[in-house]
Amino acid sequence: MMILIIIVLGAFTLFSARGKVQQTQTTQTVPTTTSSQAGSAAEPASSLVHEIPLEVSFPLDGSTVATSPLLMKGKTLPNSAVFVNENEFKTDAQGNFSSAVELDEGENTIFVVANDDKGNYSEKDIDVVFEPQ
Repeated sequence: MMILIIIVLGAFTLFSARGKVQQTQTTQTVPTTTSSQAGSAAEPASSLVHEIPLEVSFPLDGSTVATSPLLMKGKTLPNSAVFVNENEFKTDAQGNFSSAVELDEGENTIFVVANDDKGNYSEKDIDVVFEPQ
């Protein structure tokens, strides 16, 4: 007889470009197995947390822009939670999202995280240079 135990760990930290820290709850599973038969090797279960699709269509990573605030656009799973730096919101029914992002002059990193209702997530860092004209 084999007993399967799955331990759920949570909470990752999202750092903003302005040095603030935001805690969000997410789920990560660590599979553990045990066996009641001495000498029997138990097979570990696969992880239940998966990366979900996350596309940032604007701005492109490494681009230079001349205006702030910048309207960031992207797509992930429909009705997912999205964090763009400190701002949290839901995607529309097609998975689209947009967010105004204030930029400081010079180099900026925009942190984007998408979470679905099962605890799966994806992260992207988009580097943008703001050179006002």
